[in-house]
Amino acid sequence: MSNKVFESLLIEKIDQFVTGMTDIRTLKLMNYPKLCGLILFF
Repeated sequence: MSNKVFESLLIEKIDQFVTGMTDIRTLKLMNYPKLCGLILFF
C-alpha cells in the first residue's frame, strides 16, 4: 500500500474520530465538563 493511500485512509479515520468526539462532547457537555475539557485538550 502506497504512502498516499495510507495517509488518505488515516486522515479519513481521524476525521471520523474527531466528528464522533465532537458529537459526544456536545451530548455530554452539561454532565461531564471535566471529561469534555480533556477531549478538547487532546
